[in-house]
Amino acid sequence: MSDQEQSSPRTLGKKLWAVFTGFLLLLTGLASGAVLGGLYVKLFVPRAAMGWDGIADALGGLMLGGLIGLVVSIVLASALTVKRRLQVSAVLLAVVVAVISWGVITHEAKPKSEPEPEPMVREQTKG
Repeated sequence: MSDQEQSSPRTLGKKLWAVFTGFLLLLTGLASGAVLGGLYVKLFVPRAAMGWDGIADALGGLMLGGLIGLVVSIVLASALTVKRRLQVSAVLLAVVVAVISWGVITHEAKPKSEPEPEPMVREQTKG
C-alpha cells in the first residue's frame, strides 16, 4: 500500500470504527461483569447482620466482576473482527438489561416501620 491509500478517508473511517467497536466491547464487558458480580453477591453471599459488611461485599462483587469482564473483553476485542465485536457487545448489553430487569422485578420492598404504639394509661375509677 502506498501512503495515499493508508491515509485515505475510507481507511481512516474503518480504523475509527474498529476503535469504536473495541471501546464499546470494553464498556459492555465491564458493565456485564459488574452486574453479574453484583448478582453473585446478592444470590450466594450470606447477608451481613449489620454495619459496613454488606456494602463491602456488594462493592467487592461489583469490582471483581467488572475486572473479570474487562479482562475478558480486552481479550475478545483483540481477537474478534469488527462485526463480531458488535455482536458480542449486543449480547453483553442484553445480559446487562436482563439482569438489571430481573433485579428490579424480584426486588423485595422493605416493610414500612410503623411507629410503636403509645403505652395506654388506664384510668382508675372509684367505686
